[in-house]
Amino acid sequence: MAKNEGLAKILAIIGGIVIVVEGVLGILGNTMTKFFSLGFLDALAPLVWGIIAIVIGLLILISTGVLGSKKAKLGFNGVVILVLGILGFLFGSNIGGILVIVAAILMFL
Repeated sequence: MAKNEGLAKILAIIGGIVIVVEGVLGILGNTMTKFFSLGFLDALAPLVWGIIAIVIGLLILISTGVLGSKKAKLGFNGVVILVLGILGFLFGSNIGGILVIVAAILMFL
Protein backbone atom coordinates (compact mmCIF):
# COMPACT_ATOMS: atom_id res chain seq x y z
CA MET A 1 0.00 0.00 0.00
CA ALA A 2 1.34 3.41 -0.96
CA LYS A 3 1.78 6.04 1.72
CA ASN A 4 -1.22 8.08 0.50
CA GLU A 5 -3.55 5.19 -0.28
CA GLY A 6 -5.11 5.05 3.19
CA LEU A 7 -6.01 8.75 3.13
CA ALA A 8 -7.22 8.43 -0.47
CA LYS A 9 -9.48 5.53 0.49
CA ILE A 10 -10.98 7.51 3.40
CA LEU A 11 -11.62 10.52 1.16
CA ALA A 12 -13.18 8.32 -1.53
CA ILE A 13 -15.46 6.64 1.03
CA ILE A 14 -16.62 9.98 2.43
CA GLY A 15 -17.12 11.35 -1.09
CA GLY A 16 -19.09 8.28 -2.17
CA ILE A 17 -21.36 8.52 0.86
CA VAL A 18 -21.94 12.25 0.22
CA ILE A 19 -22.82 11.54 -3.42
CA VAL A 20 -25.31 8.82 -2.44
CA VAL A 21 -26.94 11.07 0.18
CA GLU A 22 -27.11 13.94 -2.31
CA GLY A 23 -28.71 11.61 -4.86
CA VAL A 24 -31.36 10.51 -2.35
CA LEU A 25 -32.03 14.14 -1.45
CA GLY A 26 -32.23 14.93 -5.17
CA ILE A 27 -34.94 12.32 -5.64
CA LEU A 28 -36.84 13.78 -2.70
CA GLY A 29 -36.43 17.29 -4.09
CA ASN A 30 -34.36 18.64 -1.18
CA THR A 31 -30.93 18.88 -2.73
CA MET A 32 -28.30 21.56 -2.64
CA THR A 33 -27.08 20.76 -6.16
CA LYS A 34 -29.04 22.26 -9.02
CA PHE A 35 -29.72 19.65 -11.69
CA PHE A 36 -29.75 20.39 -15.38
CA SER A 37 -33.16 20.68 -17.00
CA LEU A 38 -34.29 17.91 -19.32
CA GLY A 39 -36.58 20.19 -21.32
CA PHE A 40 -40.00 18.63 -21.65
CA LEU A 41 -39.33 16.26 -18.73
CA ASP A 42 -38.79 18.89 -16.04
CA ALA A 43 -40.78 16.94 -13.46
CA LEU A 44 -38.60 13.84 -13.95
CA ALA A 45 -35.24 15.63 -13.88
CA PRO A 46 -34.60 15.25 -10.12
CA LEU A 47 -35.52 11.57 -10.28
CA VAL A 48 -33.21 10.84 -13.23
CA TRP A 49 -30.27 12.82 -11.84
CA GLY A 50 -30.81 11.34 -8.38
CA ILE A 51 -30.71 7.77 -9.68
CA ILE A 52 -27.55 8.51 -11.70
CA ALA A 53 -25.91 10.05 -8.61
CA ILE A 54 -26.83 7.06 -6.45
CA VAL A 55 -25.39 4.62 -9.00
CA ILE A 56 -22.13 6.59 -9.26
CA GLY A 57 -21.84 6.83 -5.48
CA LEU A 58 -22.44 3.10 -5.10
CA LEU A 59 -19.78 2.38 -7.75
CA ILE A 60 -17.32 4.50 -5.76
CA LEU A 61 -18.16 2.59 -2.59
CA ILE A 62 -17.80 -0.73 -4.42
CA SER A 63 -14.39 0.26 -5.78
CA THR A 64 -13.15 1.19 -2.30
CA GLY A 65 -14.27 -2.14 -0.90
CA VAL A 66 -16.93 -0.81 1.48
CA LEU A 67 -19.68 -2.57 -0.47
CA GLY A 68 -19.16 -5.98 -1.98
CA SER A 69 -20.56 -7.01 -5.32
CA LYS A 70 -20.01 -10.18 -7.29
CA LYS A 71 -21.06 -8.62 -10.59
CA ALA A 72 -19.32 -5.24 -10.37
CA LYS A 73 -15.60 -5.71 -9.90
CA LEU A 74 -13.81 -2.38 -9.86
CA GLY A 75 -10.23 -1.95 -8.81
CA PHE A 76 -9.17 0.82 -6.47
CA ASN A 77 -6.73 2.59 -8.76
CA GLY A 78 -6.25 6.22 -9.65
CA VAL A 79 -7.82 6.20 -13.10
CA VAL A 80 -11.06 4.50 -12.00
CA ILE A 81 -11.41 6.81 -8.99
CA LEU A 82 -10.66 9.89 -11.11
CA VAL A 83 -13.30 9.01 -13.71
CA LEU A 84 -15.88 8.21 -11.04
CA GLY A 85 -15.00 11.43 -9.21
CA ILE A 86 -15.51 13.53 -12.33
CA LEU A 87 -18.83 11.79 -13.00
CA GLY A 88 -19.81 12.28 -9.38
CA PHE A 89 -18.98 15.97 -9.64
CA LEU A 90 -21.02 16.38 -12.82
CA PHE A 91 -24.06 14.27 -11.95
CA GLY A 92 -24.10 14.02 -8.16
CA SER A 93 -22.64 16.21 -5.50
CA ASN A 94 -20.08 18.93 -6.01
CA ILE A 95 -18.31 18.43 -2.67
CA GLY A 96 -18.49 14.63 -2.91
CA GLY A 97 -17.02 14.71 -6.41
CA ILE A 98 -14.22 17.01 -5.28
CA LEU A 99 -13.38 14.67 -2.39
CA VAL A 100 -13.15 11.71 -4.77
CA ILE A 101 -11.04 13.70 -7.26
CA VAL A 102 -8.66 14.70 -4.44
CA ALA A 103 -8.46 11.01 -3.47
CA ALA A 104 -7.51 10.13 -7.06
CA ILE A 105 -4.84 12.85 -7.12
CA LEU A 106 -3.41 11.49 -3.86
CA MET A 107 -3.22 8.05 -5.43
CA PHE A 108 -1.20 9.43 -8.33
CA LEU A 109 1.39 11.00 -5.97
